Amino acid sequence: MTPETTPPIDIRKYLDALWKRKWVFILFFIGIPTVTMIFTFATKPVYEAKCVLLARAQEANPFSPLPYHNPVKNQIFILNTVNFARNVWEKIKDNKDLNKTLVSYLEDGDPVLNLKSKISYSYDDQNNLLYIKTKGHNPKETAELSNVVAEVFIKTTENIAKSSAHEIVKFLEEQIPKVEENLKKVQDSLKKFKMEEKLTDIKSIGEYISDKLKLIDEILAETEVNIKEREGVLRAWEERRKDLVENISEGRGGGLKNIVQNLYEKIVKLETQKTSLLLEGFKENSKEVKEIEDKIKQVKEELREKLKEGILTKASITEPFEEISNAVQKIVSVSAELKALQAKREALLKNKDEVMKEFSKFPEKEITYLTLQREFELNEEILIMLKKRYEEAKLQEVGQISRFVIVEPAIPPRFPVFPKKKQNLLFSIVIGLGLALSIVFLLEYLDTTIRDVDELKALYPDIPLLATIPNIKAIDPEKILITQHKRGSLYMESFRTLRSNLKFMRVGEDIKSILVTSSQPNEGKTTVAVNLGITFQMTNMKIIIVEGDLRKPGLPKVFGDKEKGLTDFLVGEADVKDIIYETFLENVFYVPPGSIPPNPTELLSSEKFKALISKLKKEFDIVIIDSPPLTLFVDSAVISSNVDASIVVLQFEYTRRETLEYTVSSLSRSGGKIIGFVVNKVIPSPFKVRAYYYYPYYKSYRDYGYPIEY
Repeated sequence: MTPETTPPIDIRKYLDALWKRKWVFILFFIGIPTVTMIFTFATKPVYEAKCVLLARAQEANPFSPLPYHNPVKNQIFILNTVNFARNVWEKIKDNKDLNKTLVSYLEDGDPVLNLKSKISYSYDDQNNLLYIKTKGHNPKETAELSNVVAEVFIKTTENIAKSSAHEIVKFLEEQIPKVEENLKKVQDSLKKFKMEEKLTDIKSIGEYISDKLKLIDEILAETEVNIKEREGVLRAWEERRKDLVENISEGRGGGLKNIVQNLYEKIVKLETQKTSLLLEGFKENSKEVKEIEDKIKQVKEELREKLKEGILTKASITEPFEEISNAVQKIVSVSAELKALQAKREALLKNKDEVMKEFSKFPEKEITYLTLQREFELNEEILIMLKKRYEEAKLQEVGQISRFVIVEPAIPPRFPVFPKKKQNLLFSIVIGLGLALSIVFLLEYLDTTIRDVDELKALYPDIPLLATIPNIKAIDPEKILITQHKRGSLYMESFRTLRSNLKFMRVGEDIKSILVTSSQPNEGKTTVAVNLGITFQMTNMKIIIVEGDLRKPGLPKVFGDKEKGLTDFLVGEADVKDIIYETFLENVFYVPPGSIPPNPTELLSSEKFKALISKLKKEFDIVIIDSPPLTLFVDSAVISSNVDASIVVLQFEYTRRETLEYTVSSLSRSGGKIIGFVVNKVIPSPFKVRAYYYYPYYKSYRDYGYPIEY
């Protein structure tokens, strides 16, 4: 056995499909890039300016039991908050030196949200570089906005760095005037007591106890100052943590905001427990710490899913959590220090009570004097200590600076980032080409018409193709006649080929009556019938053409209307001789339709019609009968049973497979004999080489008709 081989791919079929639907292809291939470029050039260009900041990372404390978190990376999240955008807007609005058009540009809609949408950033971990980016329609304004955002960001991070020291300074500024006032009161009381009692100095055994009380009071006063300082720092970090939790869900709806805040509170509590365990001496890999870490991971995963509903990226989930985690660790650390100071204060107060019990046993004047003296010296030392602490805190506040510094200010960009004209053009060409090819081949796949000779042969291998008739554009009905074309023209030679093929089938001898029909309207069966009769007339044969289409006759447009016709004969109102008319061509006669009857099928199936055909066959060499489309009416099937042969006219890319199949089967069931197909209105294609591109051969053999290859 010979193995089956896959037939080679005929690229010409694909090219022909493109050629047939070239206007669809051109529409999409040219239309999509055209529309894209119109949109591209009509869209206002968007520019992006970039300001580069260097981040000076904080060194980790090797002696701290807490995990290290880089505050630099945490502070970057500030750029995403609405509060930061509001601060930038206030600076732009209040600064007269800034470009006035920049203010009006941002006032379009809500200026704060408008500004927030124009700010983006990226961080280079390896080089500690922060890129602050802004977008706008004007290069100069965009660069100016980027620099303003960078300046406000540096100022904001500097304020955050100074917040702890500022709380201490604020507390000391409140306490120093109070201590000074109290010192003056004690000094006045001591002076008044000395004058009234006429005392200059008291020396007794109670001096030892008084000194002891003085020492306790000094330590207690210093402890109270430290407690107030720690409380101020703790309050600052608590407010910072609260702001971060509120900012992360700001602007995302009340329900989502409450859920996000609750989840963050859970993380804060778990982080607090974890940090407390670390401060108590538990290791990172201990069972207790790992259990809390697992709980934190579960809550974080739930939080990430909720934040996705707010359209946040993974990066924006991680960054605020790191800063909140850092704030929690600070809160726990300061709380631990505060608890230790409070415990120290309780111990000192207890010791003071015990010493006071001993001190109360001494004489009243000595006790009063020693008490006033002790209070004076204590307040004096407290005032000195507070002033010293105040100067230290002021220096610390001044020394706190932002960890960011501008290394490359933004400059007006030269080219827009949107729209990208070259990229859009290339992309639209690719999309246009792909879409055009897809639609063309989809239409080709869905097309159920007969496309070419090969397909016709595959469907009906037993029915030959008699001829292919080229398409002509003729407004005048007479132009469809071959007599109106030059001898040797492709149009004339195609009908001569049809005549030659029919002669090989003994038409005019054994076959004398021929039905010309089609499947659908407008396939050109009338044109074929008339020109077929003319070509046989050229061989000195006597031809009669009968109009069998009694519904919408086409022959009167060629040969004219007549008084009587086929209908009149079939109803008995005219004889045969009355309905046969001469035409403008010698030996070509014509039977007109007559009046349009209400029952053409019944008339055509009558014995009288059958007798008429028999009589005409005796008087003429060939009888050609035109008929209506068979898929619309059964008239053609009725006529086919009374003639010797039938010719089916079809049109490539117009006649559908199912209608042609119905036509062939109807004629066969009626007893009609189909002797061949005629393809009419053939439109040339440079990618088809069979069946209807033989015109060059007629240049040399224009006097002969050759059978077509099939």
